[in-house]
Amino acid sequence: MNTYLYMFVDYDGVVKTYAEGFPTYHNREQAPFSHSMIRVLSYIAWEAALPAYFIPISSSPGKYSRKELEQMFRKVYQVDNLFLHPEIEITPVRTDRQLYIRDILQKYQVQHHLVLDDEPFWYENQGLNYFQTDTFDGITHKVFLSMVKLAEEIAHKQKHL
Repeated sequence: MNTYLYMFVDYDGVVKTYAEGFPTYHNREQAPFSHSMIRVLSYIAWEAALPAYFIPISSSPGKYSRKELEQMFRKVYQVDNLFLHPEIEITPVRTDRQLYIRDILQKYQVQHHLVLDDEPFWYENQGLNYFQTDTFDGITHKVFLSMVKLAEEIAHKQKHL
């Protein structure tokens, strides 16, 4: 059984560069994710009582290497429970995101997952734990509360295994 929470995250566009209120090229280079988004994801993993794999489903995931991203999680964002999957390449996912996600869920026999994306049409009637982010505001409070509820359910299931 897989003991990670798989987090499929679309982080490009405004959520990546503008959510912190610093829409500059410098910020984009130094911090490709919203600080608050990464901390929210770390908190959700903590609530679920599981470490998490951060799996980009962005059409433009950036030019950072796996090592640079891992260092960014630890040093810039200061989270210790988000990881990159050792076998899943960071690659642009421009079409059929739901199929990409389903393939990973099946291949790794994933027990717990969530999907964050601002484009809901990929996920309608797909049976995925999908949470719609806001293109301009990222993870809204309402979405955050829904994610916390899922995390609490996961933690409850983990206790009864």
